[in-house]
This record gives sequence, structure tokens and C-alpha cells, in this order.
Amino acid sequence: EDQVKNLYKMMDKKINVYSTSSMGRFFDGVSSLIGLGNFSKYEASAAIILEKIADKDIHDSYSVDIRKDNDMYLWYWRPIIEEIIYDLSEDKPASTISSKFHNCVVNYICEMTDILNKETGLSEVMLSGGVFYNSWISSKAEKKLLEKGYKAYLQRIFPAGDGGIALGQLIIANELIISNEVI
Repeated sequence: EDQVKNLYKMMDKKINVYSTSSMGRFFDGVSSLIGLGNFSKYEASAAIILEKIADKDIHDSYSVDIRKDNDMYLWYWRPIIEEIIYDLSEDKPASTISSKFHNCVVNYICEMTDILNKETGLSEVMLSGGVFYNSWISSKAEKKLLEKGYKAYLQRIFPAGDGGIALGQLIIANELIISNEVI
């Protein structure tokens, strides 16, 4: 109870509290919420455990709530958290909750792709970022996008996470240097 009160105080006063758009922090939060641990022992440990316990036979998903705000699309996580809390109150196993969460992330990727396709007409999708180290998400997202008629590409040679981002930055920097543009 004291820890919860302290967390609320920290959030209210914005002490050691930062906004993030990281999918990894979402996985950390869900893992903690369903009792898999409150501390990461190494990078992506919570996400790895969450994927490991997922029941591959569960196809249900939590809701996906995407809203446009000032020309930016935002994924509202509150309904997901509320649905997870409801499932916990119904004594659903962590494996079921993990599966529904993973399916929700895949559905988000597909719904966001549909939205951007309608706006731009683009039908090729690059699936990159640390979340695509997760084989459940990468394989299901790729499969669903291909079924919807998109061309989907996954990182297969270079790292999907920060290492791949760094490589991309180096390629762009190299191009700027070659073209004599100032970095």
C-alpha cells in the first residue's frame, strides 16, 4: 500500500517519471500486472517470460483502441489494462492473459497498417523494432498482413532492435557524407 501511494506521489509530482512510447515498457507493465515480476533482470526479460508462457491455442484478443490526435495516431492502452484486470479478477491463468495480450499487439499492428494504407495507399510494411524479436508477434503479424494482401518484411539479417536502428543511422550518415551534406 505504501509503495502504491509513493508511486502516485511520484507521478503527480513527475519525480523519476518519464513518458515513453516503447513497446518494451508495455510488456514490462503487463508482465508485472499479471505477477511475473516487477524487476527486469536483463533487457527484455519480462517480454521473454511473457512470450514463453503464452498459450499458442488461444486466439482471443484484448481490444485495440487507436485514436487520431493532432495528426498523430495514438494507441490507448487503458482498455487493455482494464480487460487484463478483469481477467485477473476472473482468475484467468497468466498464460491466457499473455496470449490475449500478444494477439492484441498483432491486431494493433494490422489495424494501424490498415489505417496508414487507407491514407497513403502504401501496401509494403517493414516490421522492425525490438518487439519483433518476439517470434509470436513477428510470425503472426507477418502472416496476417500477408493474408490481407500486404507485402510484409521482417529483419532477417540485421537485428530488429537498436542494433538495426544504429545500422540504419550509419547508412544515412554515410549517404550524407558522400553527398557532402552537413550532418
